[in-house]
Amino acid sequence: MTFINNFHIIKYFRFFNKQTELKTVCGAQLLTAVWRNFLRRADQILGWTLAKNYAKLQNVSSNKRIDMDTIIKTFVDNGIEWLKQKDLLMRPDPNMPDEMLDSFGKFSDDWKPWKAIPSTVTDSEIEEVESRIRHKLPNSFKSFLKYKHFYELKTNDSYEPFQHLIYKWQNEFYERNFNEDLREFMFDKGYLWFGDYQDWGFLCFDTNKSVNEDYEYPVVLIDHETIDQQEQIYSDFKQCLLKNTISI
Repeated sequence: MTFINNFHIIKYFRFFNKQTELKTVCGAQLLTAVWRNFLRRADQILGWTLAKNYAKLQNVSSNKRIDMDTIIKTFVDNGIEWLKQKDLLMRPDPNMPDEMLDSFGKFSDDWKPWKAIPSTVTDSEIEEVESRIRHKLPNSFKSFLKYKHFYELKTNDSYEPFQHLIYKWQNEFYERNFNEDLREFMFDKGYLWFGDYQDWGFLCFDTNKSVNEDYEYPVVLIDHETIDQQEQIYSDFKQCLLKNTISI
């Protein structure tokens, strides 16, 4: 989804204001059609519903640098709050960790309510993963792992984070990246799979590209249908989070 800056916001407000003048001539029916068209264009094409939140994250007005912790906190907390407001914090997981079971939530048949909890991921656990995969993880991604445990997050664009469960996150990371059917196309070629791109394909860190001291690799998409090809989608994990943060 394409994001909009202040200029585009003003432009479309002016567009809508001009259309309201048609009400006295053409009636409410035309105005309603214009309004619906405006909402559809703003929401589906320009990302209007996220403009305010995105501008806040990017700090457009002041041009100040926002630290990574703030970006991660906003991305995760907004994604969880959206699900909470829709009563979607539920999973049919018979092995849900006790720490993540929300005893005050709604139970429905096999579906159990879950809650996000502070991450228990340690530096030594991350170093263990890095040693096994023989690659450094981006510092931003490590901070992400150390923020909260969750089952899912609502996002704005196309990045779908994997569940990040207490006690299980390391094994799940290994299972994905060492998958026998995918390994030769991804891990063995230096692509670390960390999330999905809707139902199109896999989002991976491209460890083949030279990076800074924080190991902020480019993020590439590997399509299910063209698994031997890669397309850069985001410059790094930070941009991935910024583009996918939902407003609430």
